[in-house]
Amino acid sequence: MEDNLEKNVFFDFKKQPGRTLNKMQKINEPKISVITSYFNYKDYIMQTYNCLNNQTFPFWEWIIVNDGSTEEGTEETLEYLKSLDERIKIYNKKNEGLAKGRDYGIAKSTTELIFPLDADDLIDPTILECSYWTLKINPGAAWAYTNIVNFGEFNDLDKRLFNVDIMKVDNMITATALIRKNKILELGGYSVANRYVNEDWHLWLRMMQNGNYPVEMGFYGFWYRRKKTSLLTWINSDKNSDNEKRKQELKEEASRITGNITAKIYPNNEEENIDIISNAVDINYAEIKNNVSQEESLLVITNCLNTDTFKLELVKKAKTEKKRIIIITTEPSSYIYRQKFEELGEVFDLTTFLDKQYWKVFIEYLIYTRNVSKSYIVNCKYEKEIESIIKYLVNNNYEIFTYKENDDLYYKDIEKYRKSRRLMNRIIRKIWKGC
Repeated sequence: MEDNLEKNVFFDFKKQPGRTLNKMQKINEPKISVITSYFNYKDYIMQTYNCLNNQTFPFWEWIIVNDGSTEEGTEETLEYLKSLDERIKIYNKKNEGLAKGRDYGIAKSTTELIFPLDADDLIDPTILECSYWTLKINPGAAWAYTNIVNFGEFNDLDKRLFNVDIMKVDNMITATALIRKNKILELGGYSVANRYVNEDWHLWLRMMQNGNYPVEMGFYGFWYRRKKTSLLTWINSDKNSDNEKRKQELKEEASRITGNITAKIYPNNEEENIDIISNAVDINYAEIKNNVSQEESLLVITNCLNTDTFKLELVKKAKTEKKRIIIITTEPSSYIYRQKFEELGEVFDLTTFLDKQYWKVFIEYLIYTRNVSKSYIVNCKYEKEIESIIKYLVNNNYEIFTYKENDDLYYKDIEKYRKSRRLMNRIIRKIWKGC
């Protein structure tokens, strides 16, 4: 039922990331290379730039490869982008297709992590930071990706658990993921595939042949623009004479996968000790702190995001303090409610990209790099464990709210939830009857 609620009633596909541009943050050295093979995307690329600029993790370089674009105004558009942000690098080459464009950009990259991003697609503001952390704590994984929001010609939420057998016949993963560069180079890049083969699927199949596996993060971090005239639509068209050759090539690559490749999937159900802080996360906090906005932040830590109006009103109240708002949850949250909180601040559902043993070090990292001066702990499952680090790092400037102290609010919220649930069920029944 929840998936139907997400898709048909609650989720707002109009709330695309990158609708507005936040203040740009300067950096010293990038840690992620975003690669875009550009061909006639003038109408979309500014929103894609906004998505990158609005990232909570500003340590990226954006390498845009103009793959012989024929659109009038291409040169002016790309030069304007370059003038906006010193992290953007523009290269021009003759048209050879998306795969060779990506490989050209990867050859120009200066980091060990690659993030392919088409110039018409969008990303959640936390995707780079979450992906960076999840690969840090999963050194054996070759790439990390999220669930997908399809938007444009049709709207849909795509949330499927990784399955190697399905991957052999259907690509469950888009090209937009954080990938270790050495893994791409070991396989000869994207352009090993023929020009009109689905190059990202081809790469994933070749990765799995080598025993490589991904991390599947449990949130919707990638917005995939659906267009009737997209290259992928053309490739998959039954009228395309090369379609059988394409299918055969992918089938042959899939047949070379031996063994059972399993992904690391979040949220996981493993019982772990939240008190363990691993030294394996070799991230330079001081470097990050010196290169991000030093405005004071307010941290809200709670169990999950739901219909609980008390939490939403608390965050709205915190917003009036004119501080940057960071929201952390410690239990899986339904994405249908996350959008409301994202309009107020940065949202990190720890269950979607971290093992519990790294939670405290991530909270420490946020407090240190975001200049957190105050914190609220609201009905948090791991309240005692988290409280200890908050006390130490925020100099006791925190408040704890629990429903034990607010019984009236609790029962009022429960009644509101029941009423809204009954109303939504009636709406959904009418939608289904009308289909």
